[in-house]
Amino acid sequence: AVIKQGHAYSGETLRINSGGDAFFYGAEEWSDDSYFTGGQIHRNDYFLQRTNFENTFNHRLYHTERYGNFSYSLPAQEEGAYTVELHFAEIWWDEEGKRIFDVEVENEQFKLENIDLYKDHGGKFTASVFIAENIEVTDGMLDIEFKSKVNNAKVSGVVIRKQDDLKPDMNASARLLAEPESTEEPALNVRFGEAKLYPNPTSDRVRLDFDTDQHASWSFVLVSPNGQTLFLDKIDLETGSHSVDF
Repeated sequence: AVIKQGHAYSGETLRINSGGDAFFYGAEEWSDDSYFTGGQIHRNDYFLQRTNFENTFNHRLYHTERYGNFSYSLPAQEEGAYTVELHFAEIWWDEEGKRIFDVEVENEQFKLENIDLYKDHGGKFTASVFIAENIEVTDGMLDIEFKSKVNNAKVSGVVIRKQDDLKPDMNASARLLAEPESTEEPALNVRFGEAKLYPNPTSDRVRLDFDTDQHASWSFVLVSPNGQTLFLDKIDLETGSHSVDF
């Protein structure tokens, strides 16, 4: 395969829809599959199947994949530290042990070994995201290699983002999105002043105090000032006041 070039890229954030076409998810622009060498693509027809994946609102991303032994060489023209997101979901196998693979990021600065998505990451149609921070790039390209062990390695999406020298103050604009999944009402956008999220900034744990106006199964996603999203949990909640630790 030939590495595709020429995509518009600000040098700050690049999102690749592996195996798929370009699309928008809210304000996020996902490019079609680009900058790869090797591998093949598999697609579930999103517009026909409309499968909903666990642990995400961005269902369209996980309907496609690049699989096999392959790599990405992503433009990182500015030297320094980058954050890498790797998006996965098992969409083919129905049992554990059928897909096992490794991933290496930029000269093994970050490694994932013996990944079994079905066994260790929620089974079929469950999204998972691995985040690697402080990946140092000095040669203008950030390299990610996928190595098959049992059947084929795979990935649904790849994101790279240039890190600032200083981490942003989460108090500035961090927010938590909470979506009731058992009703057809629109998602509730919970912001500071309406809910209390603390400590903030935080390194590994956060507590949220809030009220709910309906009984529902709620999914919680943390959104950082630079747009990075992190699925926290899905919890069945009664109407009333709550204090939840993530």
